[in-house]
Amino acid sequence: MLNPIHSLHHRLARDERGFTLVELLIVMIILGIVLTIAAPSYLSFKDKGRKTAAASNLRNVVEVLTAYENDNFARASTSTDPDWNGTDAVGTGTNADSGFHDGWAGHTLLSLLQAKYNPALASFTINPVGYTPTPSDATDYCIYTTVGPWYAARMASSQTTTVGKTMTIGAQTCAAS
Repeated sequence: MLNPIHSLHHRLARDERGFTLVELLIVMIILGIVLTIAAPSYLSFKDKGRKTAAASNLRNVVEVLTAYENDNFARASTSTDPDWNGTDAVGTGTNADSGFHDGWAGHTLLSLLQAKYNPALASFTINPVGYTPTPSDATDYCIYTTVGPWYAARMASSQTTTVGKTMTIGAQTCAAS
């Protein structure tokens, strides 16, 4: 009967050869081919995800702005007026504004919307430089949000959301292309 330790030592001494250079080259070539095929697919999925996220973030902002507009009207109950500053009399100051107008100085519209409607609301820009609401910011807005290189934009007057990598902002336009 053979000693098991002797037998193991004999087998290990015999199998020390490892991989050959040719085997390693073949594995490297196969990995290169797989990466060549997989990398563009991964990048396109990542890009598509960012585009979808931008559009989704914009939909969330538009929902919250619509709720804000519905609650923000002249002489609204001070308990439901989203931007009432806590001191203005009914029908004056921050309780006299309407629509998308935010008359309460000292805070941002984003922080107000996060506090009153949706704490998870993504960052956005409303009425960026170069855009002039018509006839006023109480009835129109230009809003956009970004995720990576993707923009999603919308004007209240057009009700059309556009998603793209470049923005066009003018007096009457707010669009991604």
